[in-house]
Amino acid sequence: MKKHLVSDLWQAQHGLVTAESYSTAWLALVPDTAEPNRPAWPIALQTLRDSQLADGGWGDAAVYYPHDRLISTLAALHTLLTWNHPCDEERIERGVAVLSRYGQDLSQEWLDPIGFELLLPSLVHALEQLGLKLPRESWVDISETTQTKLNLIGNLEADPKKPRTWWFSMEMLPPTHLATFPHAILDSYGAVATSSAATAGYLRAQRLHGRDLRPAAHYLNEVVKATRGGGNVTWPIDVFELAWTLDNLRRAGASPTHPQIAPMIWRLASHWEFPPTGITWNQAFQVQDGDHPAVAYKVLRWAGLSPSDEPLLKFWDEECGVYKTYLDEHGSSISTSIHGLIAFRDNPHNKTHQRIATRLTEWLRQRVMGPEGFRDKWHLSPLYTAARLLPTLIGWDDELARYTLDFILSQQRPDGGWGATIHSNLEETALASLALSEAHMGGLFRANGELRSANRFLADKAHEMPTERLWIGKSLYLPIGVAQGTRYAAEMALARICQ
Repeated sequence: MKKHLVSDLWQAQHGLVTAESYSTAWLALVPDTAEPNRPAWPIALQTLRDSQLADGGWGDAAVYYPHDRLISTLAALHTLLTWNHPCDEERIERGVAVLSRYGQDLSQEWLDPIGFELLLPSLVHALEQLGLKLPRESWVDISETTQTKLNLIGNLEADPKKPRTWWFSMEMLPPTHLATFPHAILDSYGAVATSSAATAGYLRAQRLHGRDLRPAAHYLNEVVKATRGGGNVTWPIDVFELAWTLDNLRRAGASPTHPQIAPMIWRLASHWEFPPTGITWNQAFQVQDGDHPAVAYKVLRWAGLSPSDEPLLKFWDEECGVYKTYLDEHGSSISTSIHGLIAFRDNPHNKTHQRIATRLTEWLRQRVMGPEGFRDKWHLSPLYTAARLLPTLIGWDDELARYTLDFILSQQRPDGGWGATIHSNLEETALASLALSEAHMGGLFRANGELRSANRFLADKAHEMPTERLWIGKSLYLPIGVAQGTRYAAEMALARICQ
């Protein structure tokens, strides 16, 4: 194992997620308590100004994802128009000018960010209330999708005793509505669903109505410090980072009894039935999902533990034959179903698990061989889902495994790396390399020229960090520790083959 690997990962990241423009815009919108005509975090407003792209919009500069660009630009315009500084007039004009192109390009993507169907109409309404004329005709009417989501949600009231997934996008509500919600909706971090945008929207609403919330202000202050000036999709993702790191180390051939790994496993085990909901992406988010229990279940069984399968069965949809991320989600996730397959495949003596695994495999076959392919709702790159799926199928469904293997191999670039954007990058190369290494060790893939090329690519970038934001939240983001953990695991696996 690479020297100090686990300690480097675990001590350096602390569940950190990169800053992005959408959440930064919301944080920059919060008024100061002493001077309501200025932002509470001027550095966030300046970060927003400085992050305007060359085309006039906001969003990720390296990855063109129209949904990300549109929602981020609308949020940025909302903030700049609200503060109404003369120095921002040109920024606003340039931002408005690019909206039509972003809107027209939405049809090129089928992957909607979290809450897009709720956040888009909310921002459009807020901007039009500020007198801004928007090119609504440039993007498709999503009112039907919005209504479908609202029907799933039901009552848009916040009961502190019954947290809901839609709280993560709570900033969609008008300040007058948000101001009526009880302070008890804040979690143990002082946040609303560990979302900096939702927390900023809620804190702003309270301050506009003459009240303050020190826990929320403290949380956002910590976000600004952690990101050095901005807001991020969510923070921290400590349990998510821990589970994915351990799973990648498992895949790379590490031992669960390694003196650095064993304590991490026990820490993950302590979250399995963490009150009141059990394991989620961090200790404070109180709405359980199906994704994190599935990955953690495999890791804990790898370590010789016997976790209950109750959290898994809760998210199995018998009627549709799919494994859900959330009970009230709109649209199924292929990566979550892959993780469900990983978990249910793990116990060959459990007939219920094997029956579910068989049905999940058929659902996955139809998805990946259909027009949607390997595209997923949580990650922009199809390599993420293909790389998660390939090792799961070895010895289970070799035909589908070879189909997935061929897809991954076909995407390798001449420089030895992989990348769904304009060039190869560390995260996608690590994802593909780890999956191919497992296929090689499992006997499905014998040639190793591709792996040697990948090994050289990663070695040449040994002193670089992953930078591409390929994960889909409300906008694109990068979970730093997760990406680094994948990269280190890939290097470990390749070292066994390419030595």
